Amino acid sequence: MDRQIFSNDYHYQQEIIYDFYYSFSQKSISVRDELSTPSLLSPLWAEPQVCWSYEYPVQCELPLYIPMLVFISLRKVWRESASANQYED
Repeated sequence: MDRQIFSNDYHYQQEIIYDFYYSFSQKSISVRDELSTPSLLSPLWAEPQVCWSYEYPVQCELPLYIPMLVFISLRKVWRESASANQYED
């Protein structure tokens, strides 16, 4: 795990980074180039090897990792190369 270096004023945040590190490194079954907002809510687009036939991708994924916090970002087009920099300004 890459270690984030915090100044003494923010050293207490190191524990939070450790808590969420593996959550952000999980491979999502509901993030794919072909998926759009409507397809995330359709059982037709769920992974048949992992999901029940009635589950849609997001519904199927939540029990796999049992997250305590969920970020859902819906965009017109999703690309793996998309950067979060545009949201940080």
